[in-house]
Amino acid sequence: MKPMILSFLTALLSLTFHEIGTAQIDNFDDGNDNGWQRFDPISSVIGSNWVTFDASSKALNIKASGQNLNPQLGPSRGAVFRPDIYSDFWISADIVDWDPSQRQAIGILARIQPNPSLGNAQGYLLSFQPQENDIQITRLVGEQPDGYIGDDPPLTIQPQPSEGVRLVFIGQGNLLTGRAYSLSEPNLLLAESSGTDNSFSQGVAGLLAFDFSTGGNSPIDATFDNYAAGAEEPYQFGTIGARVEDGNLLIDFLSKPGSFYAIDQSTNLKEWIEVDDGIEGSTGSDRTTAQIPFVAGSKLFFRIRKQ
Repeated sequence: MKPMILSFLTALLSLTFHEIGTAQIDNFDDGNDNGWQRFDPISSVIGSNWVTFDASSKALNIKASGQNLNPQLGPSRGAVFRPDIYSDFWISADIVDWDPSQRQAIGILARIQPNPSLGNAQGYLLSFQPQENDIQITRLVGEQPDGYIGDDPPLTIQPQPSEGVRLVFIGQGNLLTGRAYSLSEPNLLLAESSGTDNSFSQGVAGLLAFDFSTGGNSPIDATFDNYAAGAEEPYQFGTIGARVEDGNLLIDFLSKPGSFYAIDQSTNLKEWIEVDDGIEGSTGSDRTTAQIPFVAGSKLFFRIRKQ
């Protein structure tokens, strides 16, 4: 995913908005999975890699053949983890491709306990099952499903691999919520499931693909992009509008109550001068109006940034 710039042009005014959060973000545009811990439990027994992890296409593909070596090793599965530990969490990831001929579960892992290994992976999974076209939250114990949280609602449409789907997994205390969204219409909610569970209070997060077939000996092949994780949902930014009143330019923008913002101006988009660094997000509202002097006929660029 390329950086998102929310902008509008009013007369000779251009505004850009951006917020740099503390969340983990990886769009794999660097062509690698550096910073991730790979999880390939079958390889620990056979002595060679079973799962391939490939981000050379600027998205992370997790792929493996069907497991026909030893039934005791379980089905093919592969995962990657980030090292940061979360209690409350908000995690989003796009599933941008998968093999529709295979019955597999693809999704987001959360509150996974440290040092997962063969037969020892515990935590929560929000998964999308393409052939069933539904989502499900699963409690994992010993690398096995140990109960389901909430229901398994079907998606309102059947997304194709070329269309993709976005999963969002949220944990607030013992309340777990899973959502699926359209990638072509990011605000279109396709399915939601939620429930409570007290088994795991914190852990690491990651991405998973595993063979969900009846025989447990089929391949896996899924591709992820645009991973983001944090302790809470990031606040949305967006421009609402701009207008001139009484010699001032009034800029309306989406904001977070209690956060502080600054306005910079530039004539060339290269050199920026700070105009105001004390704009506080309006209390009790998700929008704020900033005010700066307006000079008719001038060409200036403005950016609003979170302090």
